[in-house]
Amino acid sequence: MDQVRFSFRLNEPLSLLKEKYQRFGYESEILEDDVYLLAYDGHEIIAIVRVSTEHDTAVLRGMFMDKKYHRQGIGRKMLEELSTLLNQKYPTCYCIPYSHLEGFYSLIGFEKMEQEKAPSFIQKRIEGYLNKKMDIILMKRVTT
Repeated sequence: MDQVRFSFRLNEPLSLLKEKYQRFGYESEILEDDVYLLAYDGHEIIAIVRVSTEHDTAVLRGMFMDKKYHRQGIGRKMLEELSTLLNQKYPTCYCIPYSHLEGFYSLIGFEKMEQEKAPSFIQKRIEGYLNKKMDIILMKRVTT
């Protein structure tokens, strides 16, 4: 992990980020205005996550990492970097991770919550995921 560096998106074209997400199998649309945190090994993007503002609500979305970098603390470090941004800019943020990642996201203060208490657009997204038989949960982080 010594060679890995983290950076919020600066000059990277959206097309490059779309291509990277597609390689990870991510099908959702990504937007120019989203905030992207990237992990690099040299010049190669090895991990990516974004914060999207939808209906004036921050949503952590699309965290992916090349498999060969799993279990090296990179994801945890990305969350720590992201936590600083969330503290400064997004006092409330939602995420919809796979259920086995609850402990991971709780590292920076996300807590599991009931779907019925979420904004309607998030409830609709969750229903779509559940219809695809995805084992997901809803989490929320509030900066205090």
